[in-house]
Amino acid sequence: MILQDVRFAFRVLTRQPGFLLVAVLTLGLGIGANTAIFSVVKAVLLEPLAYRDPGRIVAVQTLWAKTHRPGAVSGGDYPDLIAEPSPFTAATRYSGGELPVETGGQAEYVEAFGTDAGFTDIFQLRPVAGRLIARDEFKAKAHLAMVSEGFAVRHFGDANRAVGQVVHIEQTVLTIVGVLPAAFHFPLKAEVWFPMPWENANRTAHNYRALALLKPGVTVEAARAQLSAVGARLQKEFPSTHKDKSFIATPLKDLFVERSRMTLWLLMGAVALVLMVACGNVANLLLARATARSREMALRAALGAGRARLVRQLLVESALLGLAGGGLGLLLAYAGVGALVRLAPPNLPRLEEIRVDRVALLFNLVVSLGAAGVFGLWPALRAARVDLHDALKQGGSRGLVGGGREWVRGALVSFEVALALVLTLGAGLLFRSFLALSAVDLGYHTEGRLVLTASIPARTQAQHLQAGATFERIFAALRELPGVSAVAGVMGLPSGPYGSDGSYAVEGMHDFSEGHYDRLPYAGFRLTSPGYFAAMGVPLLAGRDFNERDLYDAEPVAMVSATLAREVFRGQSPVGRRIKCGLDRDVWMQVVGVVGDMRNDNPATSPGQELYMAYRQHPFYANDLQIVVRAQGDVGGAARKTIAQIESDIPVKVSTMEQFHSDAIALPRFRTLLLIVFAVVAATLATAGVYGVMSYVAEQRRAEMGVRIALGATGADVVSILVGSGAKLAAIGLGVGLAIALAAGRLIQSMLFGVRPQDPVAIGGAVVLLSGAALLAALIPAVRAARVDPATALRDE
Repeated sequence: MILQDVRFAFRVLTRQPGFLLVAVLTLGLGIGANTAIFSVVKAVLLEPLAYRDPGRIVAVQTLWAKTHRPGAVSGGDYPDLIAEPSPFTAATRYSGGELPVETGGQAEYVEAFGTDAGFTDIFQLRPVAGRLIARDEFKAKAHLAMVSEGFAVRHFGDANRAVGQVVHIEQTVLTIVGVLPAAFHFPLKAEVWFPMPWENANRTAHNYRALALLKPGVTVEAARAQLSAVGARLQKEFPSTHKDKSFIATPLKDLFVERSRMTLWLLMGAVALVLMVACGNVANLLLARATARSREMALRAALGAGRARLVRQLLVESALLGLAGGGLGLLLAYAGVGALVRLAPPNLPRLEEIRVDRVALLFNLVVSLGAAGVFGLWPALRAARVDLHDALKQGGSRGLVGGGREWVRGALVSFEVALALVLTLGAGLLFRSFLALSAVDLGYHTEGRLVLTASIPARTQAQHLQAGATFERIFAALRELPGVSAVAGVMGLPSGPYGSDGSYAVEGMHDFSEGHYDRLPYAGFRLTSPGYFAAMGVPLLAGRDFNERDLYDAEPVAMVSATLAREVFRGQSPVGRRIKCGLDRDVWMQVVGVVGDMRNDNPATSPGQELYMAYRQHPFYANDLQIVVRAQGDVGGAARKTIAQIESDIPVKVSTMEQFHSDAIALPRFRTLLLIVFAVVAATLATAGVYGVMSYVAEQRRAEMGVRIALGATGADVVSILVGSGAKLAAIGLGVGLAIALAAGRLIQSMLFGVRPQDPVAIGGAVVLLSGAALLAALIPAVRAARVDPATALRDE
């Protein structure tokens, strides 16, 4: 019986290829968008991390009372956090990042991290070649390393060949003892792991990230309670340093997705709205088709087909439409996922795991059949409810829209317009927000700024001091390149990977001694060479810049940002005052200048207090610099060759300030672009729905319009009547959609920059855009109806 229904439904659908094409294309867009975004959401948010017992792995973090934000832990606090009685079976610290790694005479920047003995226990690692670093080797800080399979193949051709080879990291020679599976990456996209050679036991220097593996049966809540108790004890023991901090355990997965979670759920909600608009459109098509098939339904009923039989047949047709739309959607999803991965910001986690897999195929099938039920049930019930006498007498060719039960078609159109407005307004808000973020005054220039990341290996103080001299030679040589107008170095480039922060004291205003740290102000710490601010286009507001005489043995000097000068010195000049911080030298530094504010953290964060120090006076932090080259044209290749001529073994990575800025706003750009695409699709479908209904209205009222014209009505009168009907449907939809959008505005408030959810420009633009499209869609069939010949219309009727 079902096979017969399917064969019959197939024949019926293929007899109207135009209807079939429009319905399948509409559904394909909606289902394809849902399948593609679901594939991303599933891989990033829903799938467990690809580690053993991922649910037991937590990040142990410092929780700051003032900001309620978690962060890194200090070396002094870490032993207390993992001491028995502990909720953890293993714990580890790690520190590192993109470090210069030399292998076989070639140096490159690789994600490399120093860690300790608990690292292999937490992830329960098994090498694909060689062995793991042993616990006692971690404790002894042995010069050993484990590398990823990808690193081993890239450098040695095979995982087994990598064992016994050596890598150089900042003049430390590490012997590779093991190769970890290619699928394992932590942290970030790490490829080299080694025993942490440095250790800072200071309780105010939060230099480490920490992980722990919960004991079997211990919940995250229990671990948080234990850490909170430790925090309370440390607050009593060290009131000056721990007054505003406690500790928290966060599931590792939550740490992975905290920045992207809201964006992905927003996109999932957006495509769900697109699918609902698509279903409304197809339901309207089916209702119009049901009117045309009323004579067919009447004949079948007269021949003995019951209402249940008719409903079943029509639902089978809807199911076939849904499956066909799902099939097209699957093809679109495969292409869409590839496009999404290419468009996604580089810091979106688990990008390499995003694909259309079996679960996505099942999701596609469920959505296809579910959509078929949504758009097909009411048209099926409506079509099966036939009046045999009227249908057979009139042939089902005429009726009155707006009268009887045809109000459903108008309600569906209003529903589509409402959902389209929600999406359009959301896209408008994000677009306005992104424009504001892109146009914000950064405090520095990005155009024409090349960025060279370079590292000079150094271990001893003499080597660190020599690194500064080498950088000066590099700066001088780069200034001689054609088109170059300025060169300078910095540790802590805006939106860059490096930088530091902490407490500081002004002489005569603050006490920097033990027991008074909780009363000190907080600032970002950055090291710069002479000419850095000029190279970045940052104005010097008072005093002087650093110069070539600001060396290690000279009087220590510093510069401050305008915000620090304003908030701390309150109208007095900071130039000539002395300032101290705990970066690396316990010395007072004389403030020699004030510079303009820069958005150093990211473009969305207002400038904060910044303390700039002469890089050659802090050599232990200044052998890894980012060199800013202000130049006309592309000088990247020439700059790389110039550095190689001075020191051939210095690894160099070339980028631009524009790329740094682009990466910093990549996530807002990604969600804005996708929401605009989904809003355009929804608005197009809603406009098509208005056009379809108004075309049907015009056809159904053709005779009425003929009579009106015969009695003296003008074409403008006819257009006004029909457009008015469409305008009412659109107005209802716009009103409902606006109410929904305003109520839901708080959901995206955290994603907006410089724009409120009630932004009048975004609201006005969305309403004007959709109302204009709806009126145009209603106008076309209205103009066509106004040209009807009264005699022809009456004769046809």
